[in-house]
Amino acid sequence: MPFLELAATLLIAFVVSIIFSLIAIHLGRANGVMAVPGGRRKHERPTPKLGAIPLFVAFAIAIAISQTFGIETTDQQNESRRLLGLLMGGAVVFVVGLLDDIFNLPPAPQFLAQGISALVAILSLIFIERFTNPLTRQEVVLWQDFGLVIGYGLLVFITGFWFIGMMNTVNWLDGADGLAASVTIVAAGVTMIHMLREGQYSVALLPAALIGTLVGFLVFNFQPARLFMGGGRCGWGLRWRASALLAGKLRWCCW
Repeated sequence: MPFLELAATLLIAFVVSIIFSLIAIHLGRANGVMAVPGGRRKHERPTPKLGAIPLFVAFAIAIAISQTFGIETTDQQNESRRLLGLLMGGAVVFVVGLLDDIFNLPPAPQFLAQGISALVAILSLIFIERFTNPLTRQEVVLWQDFGLVIGYGLLVFITGFWFIGMMNTVNWLDGADGLAASVTIVAAGVTMIHMLREGQYSVALLPAALIGTLVGFLVFNFQPARLFMGGGRCGWGLRWRASALLAGKLRWCCW
């Protein structure tokens, strides 16, 4: 079991997250990209809201470096495709989220970015192919039970709904200092344990990078927060739920 590689991935993500959180705080203050108290906002002083920067950059760097560790996988070609799709989808919501932090975009561009990122993930073979019916406890395979056309249509709809819903769940969770990050750390930890038990060692690097990135961010996000997630919330939801799909609880198929 590659504990050394997992620890290295987590540590790299943690250190990079610390560094880029400090950079984000400086950039936010220097350019006036601040969350101002008032209304629903309960914090007492203007706080930088460029948390999207460390959340995306630290995860991407940690995952890129972890690919040099040489952990064996039985499906290297498709795993590389999924990983690239995850990073590309995350980049879409990162850029739009960053623009929202700076220019306060209306909801439409943000929702469009979420849809595009979900589509990129689906085209990269990260999608829900089958699930267990909670009433009958029988496995439902979408493209088998509903036919190719309807089945794949349902696959796209269900997976897109899953990704967009989970991205906004993390968004809505971010109502108190450290809350969204703490919840996601616990969820990523459970996902990583499941991957290790299933022998999915190379895929377990994903939640390890998630945990390291968020722990580094939490140093500046605990009460009283010195840095807010801002537009990084949705991108974080995408990476969290994509890693859950790759954990094998919800399975993928190969075209």
